[in-house]
Amino acid sequence: MRIMIFRIDGEYGHARLGEKILSRAAFLSGFCVQSFSVSERESETGFVKIDKTPILSKQAEPSDFTLILDASKMSEIIKSCDESSIVVINSGKKMKTALMKKKGIKSYHVDAKAITLDHFKKDIPVIPMLGALAKVSNKISLKNMKTAVELEYGKGNAALEDGYKSVRLG
Repeated sequence: MRIMIFRIDGEYGHARLGEKILSRAAFLSGFCVQSFSVSERESETGFVKIDKTPILSKQAEPSDFTLILDASKMSEIIKSCDESSIVVINSGKKMKTALMKKKGIKSYHVDAKAITLDHFKKDIPVIPMLGALAKVSNKISLKNMKTAVELEYGKGNAALEDGYKSVRLG
């Protein structure tokens, strides 16, 4: 297995929470993990690298999986994806840009906002988005993701499961 790189783009705090949960879940899954965040104004990007051997590179590289927590910033985020990227978008409907088609980027969508409003009465999209990631990546089990959510956030497994169950292609 080569290094797998995950990217989480969203509002300040949400991407960092996702990075912490995903890092913990990857560690629980037996991977060596490296994670870091980059903040710009009100947005943030979290990166998580996983491998079976220690990770030495500390630079941001194109991701294998990208979670887009805010679809209004999708066009800018897609520019940094390469052809082999898989994108999961926080949206209740399919979203495919011309650039995604041109690059051949595979995409999924999940209405994470609706899920979190139902469970938390506030918008915390990263939790159901991580559930969706567990399903589409097949690298980290839902069980380990649940444990990580409990350890890092304390609640949210129902929202995580709903994200896992409701992710759709496109």
